[in-house]
Amino acid sequence: MPVQPGAQLHLEYRAPMVAFMGGALGAPPQKWPGIAAMYVVFGLTFVLLALIVILAVVAAASAP
Repeated sequence: MPVQPGAQLHLEYRAPMVAFMGGALGAPPQKWPGIAAMYVVFGLTFVLLALIVILAVVAAASAP
């Protein structure tokens, strides 16, 4: 996009959600780079914690 002398161009920068990924720079609005990866990480963490709690409850219930 050409910018005339003396004119301003509004840019927006979004830092990446995952370290070592590139950020997003351009005309607003910009999407968050790595947001899908963060959803996967948080989802797997939640499932793992839920599984640990369920297994602990089952182990406690089956103990004599």
